[in-house]
Amino acid sequence: MTLTWPAEQARQACLLLAATPEACDDALYMEQGELWLLRRYPATLTEVELELLLKQQLAMAALMVPAARTTPPPRPFIGRFA
Repeated sequence: MTLTWPAEQARQACLLLAATPEACDDALYMEQGELWLLRRYPATLTEVELELLLKQQLAMAALMVPAARTTPPPRPFIGRFA
């Protein structure tokens, strides 16, 4: 499945995968500037197992979708109030 992460943020996606034990069978692949979330599934699965693993992968992909911002984050105020 493709991810909506820009190619420049692929390192962040890799760190997120590495920090998530449930994603041990997941990998990222980049082709033509598009980021893909890949998963290795066991050879023999029941329908229920496949459905659960697919839901887990979809949840992982949802975590990787960057939050849309309508306004830029506020700049930090440098200095002190008197």
